[in-house]
Amino acid sequence: MVDTREYRGRPAALLLAVLIVAAVGVWCLVQGALVMAADYELPVIEGLEDMTQEMFDLIVSAVGVTMMVIGIITLILALLLFNGSRIGRTLIVIVLVLSILFSILSFVVGEPVGIFIFALSVLCLLLLYRPSVKAYFRR
Repeated sequence: MVDTREYRGRPAALLLAVLIVAAVGVWCLVQGALVMAADYELPVIEGLEDMTQEMFDLIVSAVGVTMMVIGIITLILALLLFNGSRIGRTLIVIVLVLSILFSILSFVVGEPVGIFIFALSVLCLLLLYRPSVKAYFRR
């Protein structure tokens, strides 16, 4: 049975997927900004005794900037998806598959947040492959 619920000509499942992707993009932007704003102390790590506080600050800043760039790219992909772009759908599917793989890896190494990321990624993939959404992108 085909889901026919729509909002302004877009399938409801597509809008839910766009909202999830956009929320992840905003979350990455906020997390990146928080990492950049925080004042971290250099931890004592065996084998990295030569690292200075300046080197550590540079690494932390790079992580923050990377998260913010990922957030911006994710928001652009959400906008492309919302506008019905086929390339946007293809790119977001690739990102979601990679996210699933990395979330499995993070869960295996002991990060419980991997389950949450896995669930969101699978939900988005399922929404993007609903018949009504696939038909929307074929038009």
